[in-house]
Amino acid sequence: MKFQAQQLADILFTTYDNVANLPQDEQVHADMVAFYDFAAAHPAGFRLLFDERADESLHPIRGQLLQQITDRVADCVLAVTTARDRPIISATAGTLAAFLVGIGVHGARDALSTHPDDIQQAGVLAAGFAAAGLRHLDPALLDPTRPAE
Repeated sequence: MKFQAQQLADILFTTYDNVANLPQDEQVHADMVAFYDFAAAHPAGFRLLFDERADESLHPIRGQLLQQITDRVADCVLAVTTARDRPIISATAGTLAAFLVGIGVHGARDALSTHPDDIQQAGVLAAGFAAAGLRHLDPALLDPTRPAE
């Protein structure tokens, strides 16, 4: 399981670095598709990492991986919102990151179990959903200390 966790982390973190200068929607698309591509290319490894019925002894590795991914996504969210002059507090970036990671994990898990031949399409759908959600957030929700407009 450690091998699969490191493999996924390497793929995702390389993707995050490679698209860091792209617009937010393109970053979200690339990041989400990379996650779903991993699930499609390595279904057994993905299930080992994220299946709800996985051996309880594997949860620490899963928990560490999810925390690493969530922390990196939070960094990406902070970078994008800062570049777009949309102030955001760190806790909010972490919450948004958890939402995005949840879309990845739960959506890919569902896609593997219900339509395994179409995981990439599920990844594109998840990317569109996540990007639209981020694009339409109320700025007051991003930084509750900011006065309402």
